[in-house]
Amino acid sequence: MEALTSFFIQLWGYSWIRALSTLILFVSISQIVHGSMKFYLQKIKKLQEGKTNEKIITKSDKPIAILIILTGLKISLRYLDYDLHLIQKILSSALIVIGIYLIIVAIDIIIDRWIYKFKKKAGGSYEDEGLNLIKNIINIFLGGIAIILVLNAWHVAIGPLLTSLGILGIAVGFAMQRTLSNIVGGVALVLDKCFRINDLVKLETGEVGRIAEVGLRSTKIVTVDNEMMIVPNSQLSNTMIINYAKPNNILRIKVPIAAAYGSDPDEVMKVVLDKVQKLKTVLPEPKPQARFTGMGDFSLDFELLFYIEDYKDRFTARTDVLKSVYKKMNKAGIKIPFPTRTLYLEQKEEVKKKRVRKK
Repeated sequence: MEALTSFFIQLWGYSWIRALSTLILFVSISQIVHGSMKFYLQKIKKLQEGKTNEKIITKSDKPIAILIILTGLKISLRYLDYDLHLIQKILSSALIVIGIYLIIVAIDIIIDRWIYKFKKKAGGSYEDEGLNLIKNIINIFLGGIAIILVLNAWHVAIGPLLTSLGILGIAVGFAMQRTLSNIVGGVALVLDKCFRINDLVKLETGEVGRIAEVGLRSTKIVTVDNEMMIVPNSQLSNTMIINYAKPNNILRIKVPIAAAYGSDPDEVMKVVLDKVQKLKTVLPEPKPQARFTGMGDFSLDFELLFYIEDYKDRFTARTDVLKSVYKKMNKAGIKIPFPTRTLYLEQKEEVKKKRVRKK
């Protein structure tokens, strides 16, 4: 036994044996990892679950195996008493490239999963092209890091290059300032859950429309006149928005009503409420209300308030209420006023004297 141990110690003293053993060890590890990932991939395929895990394994299986083998090769070459700096640099460059590739794969899969969740929050419509642009920008950034690391492995001075890239980055940042603000605004709108696709909104400027699409740079709104309105996300995120679909679809409608002077305010409100409460389009709860709001130039002014179940029926409900109220007021003998004006004509004394002389 001691002779066998002595033999192995003596054998391990050879540099090429240590290098070969290390390489065989890392190759074995790579095969074990490759087999484990392949087994797990078949398992999740049978279960028809874990699409994200399936993508990760499919795209990273071989690169990880190669990464492990190259790492073992790099370590094993250190045991050899030869000048292998060139090969070491090549292996370092390959390891950097494969490592960055694996990071890019992981980020792409994470962003793809984020897109899926993002679409669900946005109501099912979101521009994939915009988010793919983000992926491309990240990939370019990581590719730049890979180039810098490879140059550093080859002992190339990267100070001037970093300075140039910094200046370029500042220039690009200024050039894309509005675009970036729109992107951030779009992300903020969706994460804040301000609205979903097909929600009816009213902007601070007065436009009313349905959310058609939430884009990376802008949001598309279809107005009630069937016109497409494109609003930059940075502007939309900094303005006041009324969402008729939140907190629910129930909507309160206000209808102004006028009665002639001389009408009994209590009778007017009673007649109006009795009729409105019988309409199917009006919700019984919360109860409709009638208010005496003031005495105008030629009329007594009232305001009728009632709730409907769905804001999409607001025009139909308003029309039904107005027709019913008009007919009921006519039947009850309540006069509906119209604008009147009294004109006073003043004649000057000279005009009066001339008329008297002519007579």
